[in-house]
Amino acid sequence: MSFNNDNFKNEYLRREGFEKEAFNREVFRSGTSDICQTCSLCGVRIDSQERVHFSFGKPGSRERLYARVCSHVKDTAGCINSNENQLGPITAEDHYGFEEVSVEQFERMLAASFPNLSSNG
Repeated sequence: MSFNNDNFKNEYLRREGFEKEAFNREVFRSGTSDICQTCSLCGVRIDSQERVHFSFGKPGSRERLYARVCSHVKDTAGCINSNENQLGPITAEDHYGFEEVSVEQFERMLAASFPNLSSNG
């Protein structure tokens, strides 16, 4: 589906329940024909097939996103996954586990999260 025509895009988004401003802020068009939502708080992406793309690791579910991130957010304004009532059951596997992240990925994650820390310590 192409969004070259602004009127067509706005009508499509209106029918789908998006506002133009929300589209510009929270939804992006990836390199494929897929439209993803991007959370303005954590930056996670949710594609049209409800797969959640984390910054590291394999794609997961909205339940996994809620268990790992959204349930810890105090101010949920802007969170695209904050309504626990719309989720399926959250399992123990949904919570964060280091088994999915290599040492190198974990080090990169730490460096990105805490740029002022030095590994020379």
